[in-house]
Amino acid sequence: MSYFFTDIKKIYKSRSVRWMCLLLLVVMIADPVSVYLAYGKSETFIKNIGNHPFMFWLLINSGSWGHRVFFALKLVFPVLSVGLLFYNEYASSAFEYMIVRRNAGFYYISKICAVFLSAFVNFFALLSVNAVVTWAVFRGDAPKTEQYMYRIPQKRSFAYPFYERNPFYEAILYAFLWALTIALLALFVFAVQAVCRFKNQYMVLLIPYVIIYAVKYVEGLLLIGKESHDLNMITQPICANMFTMKSTDAAAAFLGLMFADAILLIAGYIRSRETL
Repeated sequence: MSYFFTDIKKIYKSRSVRWMCLLLLVVMIADPVSVYLAYGKSETFIKNIGNHPFMFWLLINSGSWGHRVFFALKLVFPVLSVGLLFYNEYASSAFEYMIVRRNAGFYYISKICAVFLSAFVNFFALLSVNAVVTWAVFRGDAPKTEQYMYRIPQKRSFAYPFYERNPFYEAILYAFLWALTIALLALFVFAVQAVCRFKNQYMVLLIPYVIIYAVKYVEGLLLIGKESHDLNMITQPICANMFTMKSTDAAAAFLGLMFADAILLIAGYIRSRETL
């Protein structure tokens, strides 16, 4: 456990993690507030578009600046969540010292747990803050316009039971899904760093990003016409209105990412032992 808590402290001492969380917190709060200040009191806007918070949380409001910022940087977040945690240790004598002090397995597993847990907590908390602020700013009892109907998930979608119970619960569901996605991609980044020992700290950040981008691009091409199986689509709430996103589809997509992580993490562990 001492390795784990040490790694958690190192992650939150990282400038990349601190700045990422701080900037995203500003985005999560400022985005719904700015939308409300710009349009929330306009009678024309309310009549044509609506004033219900379900339409304006960041993950579903594709017209907001916060949505564009978040989705433009979505593949950068896993890289920043890991940062130089592993690189700084294997590039110095700290790697050999920490493994000799106890056990390579404990050392590696603590890194996996720290990376996954910190990334998951960070993004679940940030996206939940956005949902809370949005529901606090806009009227939860506002009339449902035609535009509102385009955001409701299909009845056979895995998200529909959450929406039916309370639209706010759907926002929290997608906060969970995005936090899980980024946490799993952060493990992917960590595994790439463990397998490929980069000598340059800039390559440590750039190469994993390029690999994730390439994998996501190829995945998108392979799943054309099968959008309900595409993790990129599954995690976008607006797509649940256009496609029938079943719980089995979501589970299969996440299991696929977990499997890829597991293969790379095992390879990274073997690589780490070879350096001893």
